[in-house]
Amino acid sequence: MRKVLLYEVAGVVEAPPDQVGRLILTVRPGPVGRDNAWLYSSHGGTVEPYGGGTEPYGGMVEPYGGTGKSYGAAAGPHDSVAGSHGGGEPYGGAVESRGGGGEGGLRRFTLRMPAHTMIVEVTGITLAAQGGWWYRGEHIVEPHPEGTLLTHRVFNVAGWGRWAVRPANRFFAGLGDRTRKGFAEGLQRVGLELGCGTRLLGSDR
Repeated sequence: MRKVLLYEVAGVVEAPPDQVGRLILTVRPGPVGRDNAWLYSSHGGTVEPYGGGTEPYGGMVEPYGGTGKSYGAAAGPHDSVAGSHGGGEPYGGAVESRGGGGEGGLRRFTLRMPAHTMIVEVTGITLAAQGGWWYRGEHIVEPHPEGTLLTHRVFNVAGWGRWAVRPANRFFAGLGDRTRKGFAEGLQRVGLELGCGTRLLGSDR
């Protein structure tokens, strides 16, 4: 799969990595909620074992729920990638493998929300969600002197032919601002959930 990084933003959570990891990385078959696929809990839905390579991508939804906006087959918003950070051990046993498909440490699930379906992958310290025809978002949980560094990256995984579609180009024009705004709202939500302070990093990395 070819991935092209479109945007990256990060923030600090003033809580231990294992605590943040349990919140962000816990995914298992069952209802979406505070203890399962938490990033998507404002949308509701169900996590199912991955059905294999024929599973369709039915669209994508912003993970934080700050705007509640959903995106169909020709659009999508923000996300993050593992890159060289992937492959580490998950924090605090946050990743549950029951029903997940995949190889090695990879756990893959189907996330079904109202009118949308996404593929969710958890490996090491990274949660990835892919949907629509171009969007892949990854969140990475890493130690930081102040607690935890949470990084969010958005990738384009579309083929080059579809990348050039005019509606897509118009959408991508404001992707950075939308991504940063959504991540900032989500970072505050993480702090409220964990009862700790957060800080959006001042510059994009």
